[in-house]
Amino acid sequence: MRRYAVLPLVLLTVGRTYAQCPVNANGTQTIDVTSCCSNGLSFYDDGGPAGNYGNNRRDTVYFVNAGGRLQVSFSSFSTESGPDRLHIYDGTGPNAPLIGEYTGTGSPPAFVSGSDTVTMIFYSDGSVVQGGWAATVSCVSGLSSYYLGSGSPTLTVSCGDFYTFVDDGGTRGAYSEGVDDTVTFTPNSASSYLVAAFPYQLSLGAGDTLWVWSGGVGGQLLAVFTAGSSRGDTLAAPQAGASLTFRFKSNTDGNRGLGWSARLYCAGSPAKPVSYMGAGLRYVACGPAAQLYRFYDSGSPGLLTGRNNYGNYANNEARVLTFASANLASPVQIRFTAFNTENSVDWLEIYDGASTAAPFIGRWSGTNPPPLLQSTGPYLTVRFSSDGSVNYSGWVAEVSCLDQPLPTAYFMNQPNRTEQVCAARFYDDGGPEGPYNSPQVRTFTFCPSAPDSYLVVSFPYDFLLARGDTLWVYEGPPANPQAQLLGIYTLRNEGEQIATTLPGNCLRFVFKATSSTPLRGWAGVVRCISTPQPSITYMGHGVRRLCNLRFYDSGRPYRIGDNGRGTYGNYANNERDTLLFVSPAGCGGVQMRFTAFTTEANLDLLRLYNGGTTGSSAWGPYSGSSLPNAGNPLVSSGDSMLVVWYSDGSTNYSGWTAEVSCAGKPQALINGAPFGPLCPRDSVELTASPTGAGYTYLWNTGATSPSIWVRYPGGTYYVTVTSPSGCVAVSPPVQVSFHAPMDTTVQVSGSGVGTTTLTAMGCMGGLTCTWINCTNRQSVGSGASFTPSQAGWYAVVLYDPNTGCRDTSACHEVSGTTLLPVGKARVHLWPNPSSGRAQLAASVALSRIEVWDLEGRRRFSLEGPFYQAELEVSEVGLYLVQVYTIDGGRQTLRWHVSR
Repeated sequence: MRRYAVLPLVLLTVGRTYAQCPVNANGTQTIDVTSCCSNGLSFYDDGGPAGNYGNNRRDTVYFVNAGGRLQVSFSSFSTESGPDRLHIYDGTGPNAPLIGEYTGTGSPPAFVSGSDTVTMIFYSDGSVVQGGWAATVSCVSGLSSYYLGSGSPTLTVSCGDFYTFVDDGGTRGAYSEGVDDTVTFTPNSASSYLVAAFPYQLSLGAGDTLWVWSGGVGGQLLAVFTAGSSRGDTLAAPQAGASLTFRFKSNTDGNRGLGWSARLYCAGSPAKPVSYMGAGLRYVACGPAAQLYRFYDSGSPGLLTGRNNYGNYANNEARVLTFASANLASPVQIRFTAFNTENSVDWLEIYDGASTAAPFIGRWSGTNPPPLLQSTGPYLTVRFSSDGSVNYSGWVAEVSCLDQPLPTAYFMNQPNRTEQVCAARFYDDGGPEGPYNSPQVRTFTFCPSAPDSYLVVSFPYDFLLARGDTLWVYEGPPANPQAQLLGIYTLRNEGEQIATTLPGNCLRFVFKATSSTPLRGWAGVVRCISTPQPSITYMGHGVRRLCNLRFYDSGRPYRIGDNGRGTYGNYANNERDTLLFVSPAGCGGVQMRFTAFTTEANLDLLRLYNGGTTGSSAWGPYSGSSLPNAGNPLVSSGDSMLVVWYSDGSTNYSGWTAEVSCAGKPQALINGAPFGPLCPRDSVELTASPTGAGYTYLWNTGATSPSIWVRYPGGTYYVTVTSPSGCVAVSPPVQVSFHAPMDTTVQVSGSGVGTTTLTAMGCMGGLTCTWINCTNRQSVGSGASFTPSQAGWYAVVLYDPNTGCRDTSACHEVSGTTLLPVGKARVHLWPNPSSGRAQLAASVALSRIEVWDLEGRRRFSLEGPFYQAELEVSEVGLYLVQVYTIDGGRQTLRWHVSR
């Protein structure tokens, strides 16, 4: 095995010529540019600065700056596009890293070599000639290099220069077999960020791997390069002063690649990592300061091999690259800002996982970029394939790690399991990348961990069952989660969203598999929402038994080209699908109303049957661009409607959007206004509709009356209405809000008339404060403090001019008498009459309060001891308030409650 610690001498096959500036290409030449370093060497094709190059040229020129590097820039470039090409290599000869192959009229980009030699090889055919090129070759001092060697050295990178790092085969040959070496590079500045770029070459053989960490081995993994080409990639240490560690391991199977030539340099600020469509695994940094990962097709700038234009991807590509969140605990997001591939021929595919065996998200081709996509786990995998003809500019994308934790993953691998969650991932027992097991019958129940929430389970990317296998979905309360069947899912149903109709209800999944060839199953996402949402179904398979459903054709918006789709969201060619809609018990017929409809006229046909079989009477067939039934609802006479869809093998269109409901379902609403913000002492009556004989009601407060009264602090309210036929509907929730209560605390200091001061602790912030006599309700003072001049009961009234709200403190007694006879407590009830709330204050401690209606029913009670209390009842009427003191006394007051 060859091991090097310093850059070897460059061996040339021809004699060295010291340059006479300028130089024209002429056969095989080795040019020592040191004599021209001061002003740079002018380099032209064989025709010189004014003439064309000749036909059938085979010119090879080696430019050498011993002990240094070279900078090359072109001021003009023109060759016959295609046949006449200039090849540029960073090193000696065609086995060195290829910088690029150039043809046509676009000038090669300026560059600085990583070695002391640049090779340029020009080929022309026997026909058309052009003006050629004009270039300047200059000297760049300094050449720090490391060839992968034995041991695990740590090398320092000078932040004023860059370091060249190559495999043990050097710039001209393949690396050795059986290598397992590690090297660490550290910046010499603790405030700088170390960057490693592979601008021209990174090519590994089958089974060979290059790992890159920030820090040492076992630190933060940045990339894993595997078999194939990954040229153009740039990696960056995420922290200032951090090192980069490389470990390379090759096997002994005889498959070797050309290896790599990397540039290591320092950046003053965090650098964005870059990946071109290569091979292996790239880790995306997480956290608020993390840099976005820039992601391009394989056409790194200046590369033209097999391409028609600069920066285009190549022909006959078949590449797979996976992105992962660096913490493996957050989802990955990819956003495309440009996209251009050969339509319907060159395809980009994206998978929700660590390989192409993961759930398939979609397939794209043409000029419309994929939508914003997010993984359900920590991985996203991208696969690109191109044919052998035309190639295009490819894509520009950004990959980021979302600053949110991944929800817990649950697998249907137990006979019966229940979990309370509001965020989860849900898989069959085969996980995200494997088929489920068969035979099996298993049950999994999700209940919301927030009891007032609605549970939603969606299958955004994958849902595929073998024929004969079924997933049954039920909804019900925690005590009976299998109360109502929502659907039976068979075959293919990706995109499905299943939502509970009642807050706090659970979703139960029962999976029955009998197939001898099970498929990949499903990948679901579980979440909680505060307001109800309709369920969503695409033209799939099975049975749907819901009264609030959005229904689309099979063309999910993120997918293109799958099974012959030509445009985003279009249905596929050669579809033959049947879907049955059933109304829940007592809810009347199935009602379907189309709001959008476009299919291939007279060829792609939709039929709806007034019943559960194709033997029922039919509506349609519908095709073209007219809404079925002119956009009016189609209503089945029974509880079932069968939908049958057929598309041929040619053109496909955007399909349809429809709303599915139940004709006999009541429209539950809550009436009452205003809903706020109200003053803390106000109340509002909420009334459910519809009303009438046979309707029953259940509010989320537990009340069963048609109306309820709401007082501070308010909240969210909804009502479940059951029709006389037994159909259940839930009202949209209403939010009743109140202004924040004012502080009515009164501090009492002193004793006796003329010396007792009452201070309103909440009298601040622009509030108006008025003191009143509780006996006659007359104003006796204003401001934050008040000193009564005569005995009595006093309170402060606070008024907020910004909200219009008033609030009154408890009444406080000021008296010249400090002791009262036993059982002779002075008690005050305020306000009286009131709207259902009142305050009670006493001059001695109370042991108990009871509130009785005139029918002898106790409606309220409170145990002491206390001096003040707040009373509350919900119904209008006259009440008796019995007050018990701790010394054994008792008094009875009358309390009038009105609205």
